[in-house]
Amino acid sequence: MQPNDITAGFWRRVAKHPTDPEGCWIWLGLRPDRYSMRGLVVRPADVTWAAKHGPIPEGGRVERGGGCYAECVNPAHLELSAPPLTDDDIDWSN
Repeated sequence: MQPNDITAGFWRRVAKHPTDPEGCWIWLGLRPDRYSMRGLVVRPADVTWAAKHGPIPEGGRVERGGGCYAECVNPAHLELSAPPLTDDDIDWSN
């Protein structure tokens, strides 16, 4: 998904804080963890994170920072977690 793929339909489902531009942006969609766009089902937080930072790396996951509402999609409140380590990533020779 590219940042310019975000439709007006997506933004109609986002409520930005009325007085605090740095406040939470609340996802108002029917499902708190899903948005369907052109047949692709994505997490709303992934959409706003990618719009600001670019594509999510393979295996990465967008997570909310502490103190946010579960429905927050403000990219300033989101962070990218690293993919989980596998046995191939660990040096077992020690």
